[in-house]
Amino acid sequence: MKSTFATIVHNSFFRTLIEGTKALSGIGLAVLLARLLGPEGYGRLSFAFALTGFASVVMNLGLQITFVRDGARDKNFLRENLATAILLQIIASFIVLFILVGALFIFPSLRQDTLLLVVALFYTAISIIINFLYSSFQAVHRMHLEAIAVGVQHGLLLVFVLFLLFYQGTVEGIMFGYLGA
Repeated sequence: MKSTFATIVHNSFFRTLIEGTKALSGIGLAVLLARLLGPEGYGRLSFAFALTGFASVVMNLGLQITFVRDGARDKNFLRENLATAILLQIIASFIVLFILVGALFIFPSLRQDTLLLVVALFYTAISIIINFLYSSFQAVHRMHLEAIAVGVQHGLLLVFVLFLLFYQGTVEGIMFGYLGA
């Protein structure tokens, strides 16, 4: 069994690797998309992510922190409550989707970006559920598994978004690339 210091160093190394991967891929992709889409296209994409970002606060339900804290104390907690927590997040995501549909009826100016907003909302919901599943790796100190999963996810994100950018070149196509990754 590893010492506490070795565990801290091991987990810190992989957390740094994870956060660095997220930051570098996000910055690189943002710069590339802003340059290739232009102000109007990148503005539409940013608007969709900003609007669904507000919704993500509701969809998250604070479950990730709870699972890391309680899962680290008791491994059985993860097994017993994982399906319930995912179901709660899916229900919250559908509630937010219905609110978005209502907003589309109330604010006609949003209707031009309906597909973009719906796909962005699905991307946000799936990302929240995936990040929630990553929290189970954190709870059982399996940071190397989380690092591999995040690396693969962000690699796929770059590949899908770049492929759809050069293939279709539309903001909606890029959002489908995010969803595919």
